[in-house]
Amino acid sequence: TFQANVIARERDRAEAEAAKTLAMNEFLGKTLASADPWSGGDYEVTVVQALDVAVEQIDTAFENQPEVEASMRAMLGETYLGLGKLEPAAEQIERAVQLRLAQGDFSAHKMGLLRMIEGRVNQQSADYEAAVTSASEAMRLFKDDPEATLQNRLDAIQQKIRNLLYLQRYAEADSMMQLSEVLASGPEGQKLIVSAENLSQRADLFALRDGNYVAADSLSRLAYEHAMRIDPQSAAVAMYLNNVAQYHSVSGDYEGALVDFDRALELYE
Repeated sequence: TFQANVIARERDRAEAEAAKTLAMNEFLGKTLASADPWSGGDYEVTVVQALDVAVEQIDTAFENQPEVEASMRAMLGETYLGLGKLEPAAEQIERAVQLRLAQGDFSAHKMGLLRMIEGRVNQQSADYEAAVTSASEAMRLFKDDPEATLQNRLDAIQQKIRNLLYLQRYAEADSMMQLSEVLASGPEGQKLIVSAENLSQRADLFALRDGNYVAADSLSRLAYEHAMRIDPQSAAVAMYLNNVAQYHSVSGDYEGALVDFDRALELYE
């Protein structure tokens, strides 16, 4: 009986997820049709304009479907964020958060991911205090979440560290770095590119707190080399090499900085 109940719950959850995915796909299909000239749309419509149309329609499209609406708003918010449109991104993410909170029995994993996007919006808006709060909430949600991966937990911790550094709260950042380094020290952690971020953030701490650019340069180089070993095609590789170049420049090694800046630019392109 117990097994039958578990199977039934899993079946119901799978069916609900499938129905949600179908509803979202249909909605996106209709929205994107606005850019299809063969369907009477305008082929010159931009992605942002298509998103704006979706936002106008979303209130009525998912009436009495708060979970689907929350997922759709989260997707729209993250897309706005990727396009640098912070104000509409913040609005959609906040609506998604409120919808999930109103449900009461929301998925901790989905809410944690949503708080991470919220933190990114706050960080890019230079609201670092709010970004720390968002990351702390994501950490709390992921802590006892069986769906949360090591990557999820490290992402949340590192997001909090980044914003603590911006706030010059170095003691707290250092403490969080130690936690992140312990989590990433095992075999599974060493396979993740985010483990390179531990080295990069430690480099920034040495530079910002201590003015030790030699140590920062060395750690940045290790971060770049680690990222290269894990995934040479990742955009993170270019980011870490760019950091190396910056520390070369600060240290007065302009020729070395130019070499690394040029290589980082090639990787970005």
